[in-house]
Amino acid sequence: MKSQLKKHPIISNLLLSCLIVVGVLLSSKLFKMEASNEKYFSVVFFFSFYTVKQLVLSSYDRRPQVFVSVFGLFSFAKLALSVFLIIAYYLSNRSSLNNSEMISFVIYFSSIYFIFLLFNLVTGFTKSEK
Repeated sequence: MKSQLKKHPIISNLLLSCLIVVGVLLSSKLFKMEASNEKYFSVVFFFSFYTVKQLVLSSYDRRPQVFVSVFGLFSFAKLALSVFLIIAYYLSNRSSLNNSEMISFVIYFSSIYFIFLLFNLVTGFTKSEK
């Protein structure tokens, strides 16, 4: 199964995104809370980002220097965009949110960030068993 995930990283990211969305839906039903659009946007943002990253990395030269440079650039861009989105969310909703809601969103967004990061590192950089 892990080798299939390595061969099709965009599909594996789509499956991960679907699992997270199902988890959000189930937790909102279980805890009788409304799932906000920001939670779904977070999943779509990271899925889109990793899809673009995978398409760009697959089209570049296979030289290690190029790969490391492009990979580093995308890592920096993901971090910068994530910080920008959190700041934009705060600034656009500061009058309607209390501190606990903002902290809850930051924890959720950071969790999704690290789930996608770990998933893509594990599926992308583990040695294949051949």
